[in-house]
Amino acid sequence: MKNRQSFQQGIRRGIVAWVFLLSVICSVCWAEEANLSVKIPVVTGEWPPVTSETLDDLGFYTVLVSAIFNEMRVVPEYKFYPWKRCELLVQKGDVFAAFPYANKPERAKLYLFSDGLLYDYPVKLFFYKKQKSDFVYERLEDLRAYKVAGIAGYGYLEDFKAANIPYLYADTEETALRMLVAGRVDLVAVNTIVALEFIERLFPNEQALFGVLDKPAEPLLKLGLIVSKTYPNAETLLAQFNAAFHRIVENGTYAQFLKKYGIEALSVFDKPVE
Repeated sequence: MKNRQSFQQGIRRGIVAWVFLLSVICSVCWAEEANLSVKIPVVTGEWPPVTSETLDDLGFYTVLVSAIFNEMRVVPEYKFYPWKRCELLVQKGDVFAAFPYANKPERAKLYLFSDGLLYDYPVKLFFYKKQKSDFVYERLEDLRAYKVAGIAGYGYLEDFKAANIPYLYADTEETALRMLVAGRVDLVAVNTIVALEFIERLFPNEQALFGVLDKPAEPLLKLGLIVSKTYPNAETLLAQFNAAFHRIVENGTYAQFLKKYGIEALSVFDKPVE
């Protein structure tokens, strides 16, 4: 009789344990599905091939950001705006974050920062050979002798201001390059891969007429997200984002992404190549 009671009690305990395990599994599945319904507004601008609304995958940097949010089990809602508007939306707390931006001390009072996700391509000074091609550029202050275009969103604008280097403001790379060809400026400080993309698109028959100075206009920087200080639960979301980034590094997703786009040199875990 005792053996039968023990057997029945064992069966009941097993059933209870199984029901509990099933409830845990269901709750986890429900939580994951619920999280996937959470949408986070994020903004960026036109910076092909890094990020662009005109590209099928929205640019390789956007692909990486999406992979991190996917690891968080939330859905990013992307909107493309001029860079100045992106920054204002983050400052007001209308969106969680904007990308890609460098973590610079001058921005710390306005934003939180994610970990750096990729190194930037070198920012160099482009010139148009029909206008001028003899330049002396050994240090930043040498640029005072030339008319330089400074582009919205670039970190070097703060460096130019600190060094008292006057510049003509351009809202986009396209505007800056058109100013260069028109002779309104002598030099344009621009991301190299982005400049080549725009030159090929805008001036397909004049690509050989563009030159570039060897010395970068600014040091290579890591690019990440600028995050709103006033967006709801921003600090918690930022911590989750950074943790998700390091998980995709550990599970190999990051390395696969770098290889797919041929940008292994931009890995934040290797010394950058200028």
